[in-house]
Amino acid sequence: MRWGRMCPDGARVDVGQLYWRPSMSSATLMNLARRLLHLWVRLRVFPESPVAVDAARPVCYALRESWLSDRLVLREAVARAGLPGVDRPLRLGRRRLASADFALARGWRPFGRARAIHGMPPRLQRLIQALADDPAADVQIVPVTVLWGRAPRQQDGILRALLAESWQRRHPFGHWLAVLIHGRQTHVHFGQPYSLRALLQDAADPLHATRKAARLLRGHFRRQRELAIGPDVSHRHTQVEALLAMPAVQTAIGVEAASRRIAPEQARERARRHALAIASDYSYSAMRAAELFLAWVWTRLFDGVEVRNLDLPRSVAPGQSIVYLPCHRSHIDYLLVSYILYRAGMSPPHIAAGENLDLPILGRILRGGGAFFLRRSFKGDPLYATVFGEYLHRMLAQGFPLEYFIEGGRSRSGRLLPPKTGLLAMTVHSFLRRHERPLVFVPIYLGYEKLAEGASFVEELSGRPKQRESLLGLFSAARVLRRHFGRVYVNFGAPLALAEWLDAHHPGWRTSGDGEEQRAASAAIADELARRINDAA
Repeated sequence: MRWGRMCPDGARVDVGQLYWRPSMSSATLMNLARRLLHLWVRLRVFPESPVAVDAARPVCYALRESWLSDRLVLREAVARAGLPGVDRPLRLGRRRLASADFALARGWRPFGRARAIHGMPPRLQRLIQALADDPAADVQIVPVTVLWGRAPRQQDGILRALLAESWQRRHPFGHWLAVLIHGRQTHVHFGQPYSLRALLQDAADPLHATRKAARLLRGHFRRQRELAIGPDVSHRHTQVEALLAMPAVQTAIGVEAASRRIAPEQARERARRHALAIASDYSYSAMRAAELFLAWVWTRLFDGVEVRNLDLPRSVAPGQSIVYLPCHRSHIDYLLVSYILYRAGMSPPHIAAGENLDLPILGRILRGGGAFFLRRSFKGDPLYATVFGEYLHRMLAQGFPLEYFIEGGRSRSGRLLPPKTGLLAMTVHSFLRRHERPLVFVPIYLGYEKLAEGASFVEELSGRPKQRESLLGLFSAARVLRRHFGRVYVNFGAPLALAEWLDAHHPGWRTSGDGEEQRAASAAIADELARRINDAA
């Protein structure tokens, strides 16, 4: 093994600030390093069934970043999945690669910054050039996503949360610290193989094919990370400033200033206050802390939680906007749905919550878990309605999963209440404005053997007025932890793809701007979703 610069056809792997190129014994050394690493590392490989590859064509694996730890994990995961090995030389015509893998980002340079992930990997360029030289050759590219610390089961400290997977690229020291802390909760996702020959045939030249292949792989890695940890979230105030800059909000600010006879700066400040009152402040650390707390709560309250058809949202989530629509029986509903999705390795949704829950301390905790708040009625405040509508549209356009209750409030009788179309109509309108990204509704049925709020519901049905939410009520509710409430049943219903439904029932929706037709469509969709929730009961 020799240290130094990478030769033109040699592989290079980052080890802090040093690079090495394979020698005759590199495969043996990598195998030894893999065995040493996996004395500590524990893998969970997705999908559980092996990825189907064509045995007649060579296979090359693509990683997002060129960490030595990721390459060692790749070798272990490939061996477990029974796929062609990584350390074998990859030969295409007169070209030869020392191993069958490459990374989009080439890591950290000595005394410098990390190289951008948006470049073109030299090894990918050589593969495509080899295909251009030999028209009969082809290579299958299998993208592999390695996530350190995505599994939440043993994240029991702040340091663990801070070093969990995120969208920010790590420094080598931070990465190896994450391997040390999160190595026993490592997720490996195998993607479906891509044919490089097909990309080359559709491109004008090898350079264009390389760019297209790199862009395709970046999109795949981005979708996998969105599915696992959620979209790339900027700071809350940055989101608010971007929201205030949207044309519809700017127009509403002008109308507000004119109608109230105030300065535009005052109207803008009102819009900012509305936006801050609405917007979530999603925190991955808050989600991990909530997971630990809720795992303890469920064991105290319930004899078990039975979940069915969780594969349905998993199959539609990548690359699509998804809106979860549970029936509403208890305040536990939204906590339970987020907990189930998070434990399943999916991004928990951002939840529409009534402003009555935006209490001191509690409101901040709920915002950290993805809650955004809304008033019961928007009447009399068009500026608020516009800010909220644009916020919802921005969330959907960026691919954030959402959750809200079409019943509007909790059912006291256990029966599904007639659906309310307010938020649903805004969601449909947002999709009609910009429908490049598919949108899917996922109905969910939740059934409890015994409700934690059962006593208060009986009092309300007997004529006692509903009590307002308060911190005192929250603290007094802690008494329910002394009791048991049986089992909980959660069933994910049949998804409804909005574009397909509109094509079947309103064929001209892409060109029609009729507001009355949109309201009728929203009401029909609400009825269909209510039926699907009942079908899942």
